[in-house]
Amino acid sequence: MKLREACERCGCFRIINHTVPETLMADMKLLSKYLHELPVEMKKLNKSVFPETGYRPPSETSPFYESLGLYDLHKDPQVLHDFCTQLAVSPKQRETIEAYTEAIHELAASVLQKMAESLGVVGIDFKDWPFTFRSIKYSFNPENIGSAGVPIHTDIGFLTLLQDDEKVGGLQMIDHSSSFKDVPPQS
Repeated sequence: MKLREACERCGCFRIINHTVPETLMADMKLLSKYLHELPVEMKKLNKSVFPETGYRPPSETSPFYESLGLYDLHKDPQVLHDFCTQLAVSPKQRETIEAYTEAIHELAASVLQKMAESLGVVGIDFKDWPFTFRSIKYSFNPENIGSAGVPIHTDIGFLTLLQDDEKVGGLQMIDHSSSFKDVPPQS
């Protein structure tokens, strides 16, 4: 019931006590940092089947935002192979990406199942639904702290999972009264 209430009232919620191991999340954070430090020419090799699901460099509207991504890797092992080849990741890094994206996909399917059940919808299996995986970097420095990382937007997906950065805040949501509210990082 709390899940349904959170979805109806504000459209977001924090997931705690989930099944994704803390060590795996930490390993993926380090790997994401490494991937974002690759030369731009190499990151540009990150292409995907749909526009804007591969590498997205900083732009005029989002000068502090950069991301790497892949689409629907759980259905086609070639997607993961292509991503790893494009970015020249090691076998160990590939294992981390594979384990992390699998764990996140399972978590997303479980959350979607619980959301559907809270609405009385049963019999839908979300495990085969496609998803986009993105690793995002915001490049802030002391002069631009407080600037928007991206323009105000609504994510296009059915469900977005964000992994907190325990050191950096800045995520905001619009509450039921149309006011912006900070979402403090989990420490």
